[in-house]
Amino acid sequence: MSGRKTESPVWSYFAYDPSTDKSRCSVAVSNDDEGPTHECGALLNGKNATNLRNHPRYKHRSEYDELVTLEQKRTEQKEEPWRQSQLNVKVCSTY
Repeated sequence: MSGRKTESPVWSYFAYDPSTDKSRCSVAVSNDDEGPTHECGALLNGKNATNLRNHPRYKHRSEYDELVTLEQKRTEQKEEPWRQSQLNVKVCSTY
């Protein structure tokens, strides 16, 4: 993909095709609990991660729950260096 990085965990569940400007859902689904699985294959317009996030939210609930967990971990990892730097800040007084 060109442009912005695809850092969102939602890309674990989608593949983008720039020639059609569509994203295909790659979640494995089956028609019954014990039957063979196949790719969902739903096509969604564009590659906006926030929009793509809604498909598993309504169609693949267990994958959506995993996605939320991955997003929370990613947010915590991004915040961790900031938290550490706040703990190490020395207060300077100019009195």
